[in-house]
Amino acid sequence: MITENGPSEDASVIPYGRRRLNGWLIVAPFLIGLIGGPTWAFLTQGNPGVLGWTWVCFSLVMACVIVAVALSRWRRRRWAMTFDAIGFWWITDAGNVLMPWDSLEGVGT
Repeated sequence: MITENGPSEDASVIPYGRRRLNGWLIVAPFLIGLIGGPTWAFLTQGNPGVLGWTWVCFSLVMACVIVAVALSRWRRRRWAMTFDAIGFWWITDAGNVLMPWDSLEGVGT
């Protein structure tokens, strides 16, 4: 159920979104360097040829993918999972979702 209230003060919080963002911030510069290095080499040559232009187009597509993934992870950086006496909380920007322990007993957890 979606609720306006939040978990109790003594709840255990797992910052899910921040971990995903931090992992991506470590990997992204290496990916950009891996793609950017050969692109720079092909473009600074006199005549890059078909392989060079193919690599440049591939690099532009991959740069767009890297930016899209980084933006989606940036939007989710405040997500968290929380456990307290009431139940399991999923905290997002849209609101808090509560799954009470009573409802989880029905599925055998």
